Amino acid sequence: MLRVRLLSGEELTSLPLTELSDVRALKQRLHQQHGLPPRFRQRLLQEGQTLDDSVKLDAPMDLQVVTVAFSDPSDEQKSEMCHAIEENFVHKASGRAGKPNSLESPEVAGLLHLPIDPNAAIHGDDTALMLALWRHHFEVVQLLMEASSSELWLTALHFMDAEDRLATASKGRLCTSSSGEELTSLPLTELSDVRALKQRLHRQHGLPPRFRQRLLQEGHTLDDDVKLDSVMDLQVVVTTFSDASESDRKAFLEAAEDGDVAQVEALLQIPLDPDAARDSYGTTALMRAATWGNVDVARLLLEADAEVGLRSDTDFTALTLAARVGTPQLAQLLLEAGSEKDLIDEYGLSALMYAARHGQAEVAEVLLQAGAQVDLCNENGWTALMFAARCGHARVVHVLLAANSKWDSVDKDGRTALTMARKGREVEEIDSLGSKKKEKKRRQSQQGLTGVTGGGLHPGRVVPATLVEDQAEATMADDDKEMLS
Repeated sequence: MLRVRLLSGEELTSLPLTELSDVRALKQRLHQQHGLPPRFRQRLLQEGQTLDDSVKLDAPMDLQVVTVAFSDPSDEQKSEMCHAIEENFVHKASGRAGKPNSLESPEVAGLLHLPIDPNAAIHGDDTALMLALWRHHFEVVQLLMEASSSELWLTALHFMDAEDRLATASKGRLCTSSSGEELTSLPLTELSDVRALKQRLHRQHGLPPRFRQRLLQEGHTLDDDVKLDSVMDLQVVVTTFSDASESDRKAFLEAAEDGDVAQVEALLQIPLDPDAARDSYGTTALMRAATWGNVDVARLLLEADAEVGLRSDTDFTALTLAARVGTPQLAQLLLEAGSEKDLIDEYGLSALMYAARHGQAEVAEVLLQAGAQVDLCNENGWTALMFAARCGHARVVHVLLAANSKWDSVDKDGRTALTMARKGREVEEIDSLGSKKKEKKRRQSQQGLTGVTGGGLHPGRVVPATLVEDQAEATMADDDKEMLS
């Protein structure tokens, strides 16, 4: 048996030798179960001699435990810590990392054993933890978090099959390096790989998107495609966005435009802020993807929490760009991600109006199904139906009329969608909703006008005399000035 006493002589605990391998494991147990500080602030003594963490516990012992306070690091110690983190980053990058469970950094561990405060600033306002996170050296992150008394950054995850879960349900909680709090336990059958786990943690447990999560097993980072096919204890680290270089930002925008999913994924894994890169027009990666109809890239950016409501310098959003281009699947993704369906830009146009102007009937259907206002108008009184009629997009006209758009609405100059229709364009959809006699009678009763055959429309279409003039070629250029190209 191992007996551990306080300096006062009071026995703290007795433990079977079979439960612990070395002094490090004993200190961790005392931290987790008995409320002592992290192992770096503990000293275990045998007959007055301090035992190193690597000493094996293979014989009965009576030990004393002493706790010590952190000291503020000197300038020399700060420099040593920075150097140790940098060296471990270089070793890892060159493939010279240490063995699992070695924590790979005796230099960092040695400084923590002084003990120096792991939360102290060592480089400007940056702590050792921040530097290790920025370097993506998660073995050092794990070591620093074990030494820290701060709130949760690393959280234990337990994966088990259904049988193991039932067998171990009463065995208590899994521990983290600091709080001992378990985030979740999941049957293996529910998840296929690390990517699926990260997505679950984001949706159900409030962690950031998977690109900012790192899952560790015994201090080693698991790639997103690693299969979860055996029982394992994992830890998750949440990282901050990196400061992207100019070349990374340029590559990010180009990859979004080219539909290069693999390159976008790689840059998001840095992790790069999905909204950080903008071109000279203020266009984001999501806007680029929308402009070129790259659905898969847009889906990836939305998974990274790209902001759907951002506007370019020319006041376009990703949704209005998707409406212009005519990618219904992309428009659906943006709407599901929270895009404002009736947002009016500085030109007085909504996404539905853009879809109508550019003949994008399928996008118009998606917007209408999402609840877009069919008769929203700009400052000139133009509705989406008027834009569709004016530009001769009969299919869009059909979609809008099916959604009960008011075919007889008038703009500020008294024109309807029917009287705006271009010469030679199909307008049967509009004309069929109100008989020619009703249109003629209503106009005559209101304005005292006589109906004539509309030469500016199809032969035989009867419209008010004054509005036929609006269809004359002489006024076409004036009408075009009211529309954006």
